[in-house]
Amino acid sequence: MKRTGWATTVSALAASAAIAGGAVGPASAEEVPTTDPPPDPEVVAQREASAMPVLPPGYDNPPDVQPAPTGATARMRDLYYLSAKQTTGGYIELAARDNPAQDKPGTLTTTMRIYGNAASFRSGPGDLGLRSQFTCTGTKVDGVTVGTSGFSVTGSIGSKTLTWSSLRNTTSVLRQYYTEGGHFRCKVSNLSPAKTTRRGIASAHYKYGDTRAEDSYSFTW
Repeated sequence: MKRTGWATTVSALAASAAIAGGAVGPASAEEVPTTDPPPDPEVVAQREASAMPVLPPGYDNPPDVQPAPTGATARMRDLYYLSAKQTTGGYIELAARDNPAQDKPGTLTTTMRIYGNAASFRSGPGDLGLRSQFTCTGTKVDGVTVGTSGFSVTGSIGSKTLTWSSLRNTTSVLRQYYTEGGHFRCKVSNLSPAKTTRRGIASAHYKYGDTRAEDSYSFTW
């Protein structure tokens, strides 16, 4: 419970003591009021139940994603897959496999981690691009990072987006790995629920135009 009016009470006591010729000592650490409200107990309880303090074998390093079989659906969101294919203007395909893992909640904050890998596939010459975006929305969003260089973070304390872009020529496959020590992470306050949104974009630049394929998913924690 947030305490109010405490400072006025201390001032009044100090004034009374001065009149009486006495003194009032400094307040103890336990009496100092806090400016932040306490964590939401329902949020903490839910995060306690969803915590993954021990990861299953291989969870932090899933197998490399591959192109979807011919005729397979171009969009799959179960088990945190990204999958999209575009054949207009040239073949380009996106694939990603993500394994989210939430830490055990701390006193004030909780960290969400995502382990996985993504890839873009194309046919023909030209530039091949792959962009991974991780957006974390909640209260006091902090610690948004991934274990590599070449990424940027934009947004505010309420929502931050990490964008990691790769570009390569003369290749038919471009991959990004965020596994083990290089995984994506985001830390938020336990004051309210948080939301993670993941977007992947595969792009190709050809002589006669550009093409792209993208997919996304989100979950609340």
